[in-house]
Amino acid sequence: MTVSIPSLCKTCLEAGVLILILNLILVVRKPFRTVRAEIIAFLLAVVMIRLCFPVELFYAIPLHVPAVMNPLVRLLDVRIWSEMTVTECLLMLWLTGIVVKAVIYIRNCRLMESVSAGIRKTARKTSVREILHNRSLPDYPVYVTSCLNAPCVLGKNRSIFLPVTSFTREQLDSILRHEVRHLENHDFLRKQMIEVIIIVYCWFPPVYLLRRHVFLYTEVMADGEATWNQEESERMVYARSLVEVQKQLTTGTEIPNSESALSLYLKPADRSALTWRIDLLCDRTFLRTSGGFSLILLTVLTLLSSFVILMPQFEPPVAEYSWTGEQLAESGQLISHRDGTWSLIMEGETCEVHNPCSELLTGVPVIYE
Repeated sequence: MTVSIPSLCKTCLEAGVLILILNLILVVRKPFRTVRAEIIAFLLAVVMIRLCFPVELFYAIPLHVPAVMNPLVRLLDVRIWSEMTVTECLLMLWLTGIVVKAVIYIRNCRLMESVSAGIRKTARKTSVREILHNRSLPDYPVYVTSCLNAPCVLGKNRSIFLPVTSFTREQLDSILRHEVRHLENHDFLRKQMIEVIIIVYCWFPPVYLLRRHVFLYTEVMADGEATWNQEESERMVYARSLVEVQKQLTTGTEIPNSESALSLYLKPADRSALTWRIDLLCDRTFLRTSGGFSLILLTVLTLLSSFVILMPQFEPPVAEYSWTGEQLAESGQLISHRDGTWSLIMEGETCEVHNPCSELLTGVPVIYE
């Protein structure tokens, strides 16, 4: 398994197409209501795995696409400065971007951990069971602070943070159940993975759309699992609480880098995302299994796509040689092609012939196509 320009192009093409399909499913929802959560999870997993391993598999069959790959390869082989090619220049820019993004990401991680540690020192500490008086729920620590403007889970610390806002008991129940599901599902690690992918593919615009889809998927799944065993009336209370909480949240002191994977629920959801979350609370079919056939079909299609690798195709190089007339007549063959061109085969090499009537070629046998 090797990483090559064709394998990288194929990876970006496949990932881009799958991300656009996910965008259609998640944004244009009505035509895709039959799509289940497990299908979206499978597509997200395929995209992320493919981006993590942009390799050319040993069993891949080369598919020659000269109209696309030939110009690309020629462009990448152009020398733009001294002995440096376009490929080497782009690789340097890519590595520079990775280093810069990685430094920013590490700095934000350290800053987030520092801020969350500071909040835990000054905030009022309680717990999920103490607030909800429900011993069936995991007893994660809860910190109530004025430094945040929304309920959230910050950093790798398995704690829940609440703003100093007067929530009703129903709202607190919905908020804490939602945040507990984030912790139970290890959504922090998922978002760390997508951030690493963005660091590596910072030049590939679809990965930013992928991050939005991953964030939305984790929110939807947290809602669905938090209300899985509830009656319809209880789910409607949960949905109403979502809307009320989003309206009630006030602007406060924002945590740096609130859009990063370190914050799972720091800012209020946008209107379209909140609308979809409420729609899915009303329609439970999204969380039901779709049967094994759909997943098997998607798996087969994914495997089939890995059997092909896009490759360029160039004509074999035509060399210039010097032979005598006797050598040509003895060992050479003239080929008259249907398109009117001529070529000479000599000692296993093919040469283009511009003047087949040359005296030098007298006596050379001619083969007509």
